[in-house]
Amino acid sequence: MATKATKRTTRTSSGRRSANRGRNRTAGQTVEQDLAQKEKAVQQVERAISGVEQKLARARERVAELRQRLAQKASAATRNALARAEDRVRELREELARLRGTLGAEKLERRIAAIRQQIAEAERKAQATIAAAEEKLVAKAHADLEKVRARFEKRWLKERRKKDAVKLRQVRRKVEARLAEARRRAEKMIEEIRSGKRRPGRPAKGAPKADVRRRSARAGGRRRRAVPAENARPTAEVTGGDES
Repeated sequence: MATKATKRTTRTSSGRRSANRGRNRTAGQTVEQDLAQKEKAVQQVERAISGVEQKLARARERVAELRQRLAQKASAATRNALARAEDRVRELREELARLRGTLGAEKLERRIAAIRQQIAEAERKAQATIAAAEEKLVAKAHADLEKVRARFEKRWLKERRKKDAVKLRQVRRKVEARLAEARRRAEKMIEEIRSGKRRPGRPAKGAPKADVRRRSARAGGRRRRAVPAENARPTAEVTGGDES
């Protein structure tokens, strides 16, 4: 029963560890995917900033060119073109500022995702350490259980042998007492047979019929010899009278 309980405990621990590994793996994949998405967003914003910076540089060159042309020869067309170029530079600067703000936010999200990934990795390592420690403890528990079971079995068998030895001595005393009584009766029977008090083959308890008859005859003979003197005296007198 202890072995079955141990097996159930082992299966339960293994199932729990597998479930924990599955959840940790899913959480780790989600964090890694989130970090990958944040990294991709940062790269997109950086590419957009790079494109706006190139446009802004060209727009500034256009403004500088128009200003130089306007300084050489003022004209309405040049002034209008310069105004449009300056508006374009202003728009690009605003867009660049917006993109840089977006880039800062995306980098912050990427940093947060990286920290979460580090936490998830630390959690995976912690779970792996816990699982390894649990397996080690379970193996040690099984080994200790076998040692305790062996010691208990040895102690139990020793106590049981003592109890069985007491019971065996009691049985031996009873059997030996019966055997001694049987020997005593057998020796007595042998002595009676040898002395003629008992015929061979007769049972030990019932008295033989010949002995009963012999004892009855002896008792009858003794009764016949015990004749009173008064009965014998007339016989003598009768005999004496005839002689005279």
